[in-house]
Amino acid sequence: MSRFTGMVAEAVGDPTLADRTWVLLTEAVPGGWGLGGHANTNDELVAAARKQIAELREMAGDQ
Repeated sequence: MSRFTGMVAEAVGDPTLADRTWVLLTEAVPGGWGLGGHANTNDELVAAARKQIAELREMAGDQ
């Protein structure tokens, strides 16, 4: 992911943008996207995103 955020920051000429840029994967071919030696499926990516959203909402007090 850091490669993608770095590309965005480089494209706009602002290296500090990498610290506040998120890359959201909206689709992944099964077995085509891996992290830590595991090829993630769309269902796993959706579940991870929902978990992260829930955690952020809980931290912000928005339940």
